[in-house]
Amino acid sequence: MYLLPSDGRLEAIERQGYDLNTLYNNLEALQAKSVTVFLDACFSGVSRSTETSESRNLIAAKGALVRPVVAQPWLNDPGFTVFSSSDFDQTS
Repeated sequence: MYLLPSDGRLEAIERQGYDLNTLYNNLEALQAKSVTVFLDACFSGVSRSTETSESRNLIAAKGALVRPVVAQPWLNDPGFTVFSSSDFDQTS
């Protein structure tokens, strides 16, 4: 999963985006007692047109249902707090 600017393109995600695993691994490497992350994002999810399969700018996309997958141990670390604008079953 990546943080991507509103004008970012999926085909350039590794160049234009920032990998969330990298972010959280860097935060974990700080060995801080507590880490709080605020993400102000109005969109999370797929940005591919279902009719044409063409990539689109994320700014034109509508919110999508995203179900988080807890795969990294740092997601279960009580020292990490993440604030987001919606829950897993909501769009924002």
